[in-house]
Amino acid sequence: MYVDLVFLFLIYCFATIALGVSIYSLWTLKEIEEYYKKKNKKPTTSTWANKPPIKVDRAKGLWD
Repeated sequence: MYVDLVFLFLIYCFATIALGVSIYSLWTLKEIEEYYKKKNKKPTTSTWANKPPIKVDRAKGLWD
């Protein structure tokens, strides 16, 4: 009877450790996915392409 309880306790320990490892691996995969989403995110518009044209106070002359 005592050996059966030891085996049940070992099975419980292994199952608990396996559950912890699987939860940790799922959490790590989610973190890796978020990292690569943030790393590979491309800007929708470039900052230099949407700037308004520069207004000049006076027209260019011959020597400007």
